[in-house]
Amino acid sequence: MNAVAVAIVAAGFALTTAVGARAGFGVATLILFVLIVACGVLVVAIARKSKSGSVAPASCLRCGGLISPNAPFCKHCGAPAAPPR
Repeated sequence: MNAVAVAIVAAGFALTTAVGARAGFGVATLILFVLIVACGVLVVAIARKSKSGSVAPASCLRCGGLISPNAPFCKHCGAPAAPPR
């Protein structure tokens, strides 16, 4: 997933640069380039975070329900969540 995200962002950079070189780097092209860079940084950060596994839900030790890994209590049964590892 991470390699795909980086490839898509690189393609966006290349396309915007090609359009800018052909039409001249006007205001619209520069705004588009800034938006693609901002979205690209966001996509790569999300891909890296999801690859590290820190986005995955945790399971309650009492009822087995899915909860947030940062939740202090289970939203299903109210049991205290396990301390973070």
